[in-house]
Amino acid sequence: MSESELTSEKNHNAVKRTVLQAIPIPALPGWEHRMVLLEYPAGAAAPAHHHPIAGPNYVVQGSVLSQWEGDAEPQVFHAGDTFLDYAERSHTRVENVSEEEELKIVACYVVRVGEPNVVMV
Repeated sequence: MSESELTSEKNHNAVKRTVLQAIPIPALPGWEHRMVLLEYPAGAAAPAHHHPIAGPNYVVQGSVLSQWEGDAEPQVFHAGDTFLDYAERSHTRVENVSEEEELKIVACYVVRVGEPNVVMV
């Protein structure tokens, strides 16, 4: 699969999404395990989006501010932390909290082959 870029609403830097692996799941024909590297430049934010399926995330480098529709307060996750992308819930804020350091996250999903793991709102 090819990589794509999302434009940041916060500072117009690109949030880079690279599929590291897409592995078919023999026990689930038509489904695959997908591992994605997310790279946020310093100060960048992703536009509002949702995920059709849930997926665990691991913060490799930096710190991310994350808020989901219905959450009273955003949460901040740091390098070494994990958090969950919820299914079918609007991810209203995803921001690199640092104005100096790049943020890197690895996210994993089990999705139908050919279907996106993120949908812009």
